[in-house]
Amino acid sequence: MQDCRNGCKDITFDLGDPLCWEFMLLSTAKPVLLIPNMKEEDEEDEGDQDQVMSQVPVSWVLPIVVTPEAFEMRCPEGMKLLQYKKARLEKWAPYLQDDGRVSRLTLYQDTASTIELEVQDLFENRKDKLDMRQVKRLAGDSSEYFSPGRKDALKGNMRL
Repeated sequence: MQDCRNGCKDITFDLGDPLCWEFMLLSTAKPVLLIPNMKEEDEEDEGDQDQVMSQVPVSWVLPIVVTPEAFEMRCPEGMKLLQYKKARLEKWAPYLQDDGRVSRLTLYQDTASTIELEVQDLFENRKDKLDMRQVKRLAGDSSEYFSPGRKDALKGNMRL
């Protein structure tokens, strides 16, 4: 091992030097100088190293199995509800809701969640390209935002 009392200036960064660095793996990428008579013996030793490396203990943890259906659901039963201090967030898996809704954020005026201020719905994979609907309950305003690609090139729709 190396002395590092003076910081990095005295450290030797030659990773092939066994006096300065410990080997973490059995094989090294750096070639070692060989004595001409010792070549044959070293070739036999390399075969032994391969056997040692292949004798890694078997993992005691079972492999993770996730079916494609469970992966697409993204959460148990396809829905997740998160309650915050003055808000509630509902998430759905894509294609689970008939209208294409994937998320709904409801903002409340009080912590008891009784008076709704605003509701934001996010949509995916809709034919009419609707991305977000925002409804402000107290003001009675409604806004819809669309992604590019509509036939009528509509970007947004606001109702006051």
